[in-house]
Amino acid sequence: MLPDERRAAIIDLLQQVRSISNAELAERFGVSLDTIRRDLRALTRAGFVVRTHGGAVWSDTREVTFRLHRDPMLAAKRAIARKAIDFVRPGETLALDMGTTVTQLARVLTSAKRRRAVSAYTVDLRIAMILAKDKEIRAHVIGGLIGERNYLSGPLAHKVIEGLAFDTLFLAASGVSPGAGITEPLEDVAEVKRALVARAKRIILLVDQGKFGKQHESVVAPLEVVDVLITNRTAPRTVLEQIEPLGVACVRA
Repeated sequence: MLPDERRAAIIDLLQQVRSISNAELAERFGVSLDTIRRDLRALTRAGFVVRTHGGAVWSDTREVTFRLHRDPMLAAKRAIARKAIDFVRPGETLALDMGTTVTQLARVLTSAKRRRAVSAYTVDLRIAMILAKDKEIRAHVIGGLIGERNYLSGPLAHKVIEGLAFDTLFLAASGVSPGAGITEPLEDVAEVKRALVARAKRIILLVDQGKFGKQHESVVAPLEVVDVLITNRTAPRTVLEQIEPLGVACVRA
């Protein structure tokens, strides 16, 4: 894994777990402690994290949306979003998961030259605000407990989702591997994703190359439930070749 890819993965991880030790990061990414310290120094200078004795915590000094332009995987996420728009059918009811890649999809959806009158539901308040700016999109927020990153979860979110049906779910993930499937570090996040998966006719997974080979504690779903996986061009071909026999159409953007 290249340094920029690893640092992007550290950003995604810290957004969810909020704090982690150097030793845990070194073990997770299979690199030395010195390498992790260099990564954290770079991310500290960029304003993403605050270093602590023996580790790092997520920085809340600026909004995540303000920092997006510094995301080393931003170009890949935008490419994935531009490809994903081709899978939106006019008149559909969409579910948009949480996170930075799906945020890019929301931006593309609201600026697409071919206007699409769709209904879109999301558990991400930032995504909802982006969608609400487009009068041709009927934007809905799935209610629930507001988490630290403006994601909605908890019993109310589950109850709302259970009463809905989606034509297409655009799903994100922190970890993707042929063996473990789709995984997340936080159980409350995984619970919401599982509920969305259960109510969708078609599932399109949006993941950049940094998510492959990662395995977290909470399982969302096996890869067999995914209809289409969209990733960036430099995603590992060997992993995609293991995923395709599971019935998943893999698309590089």
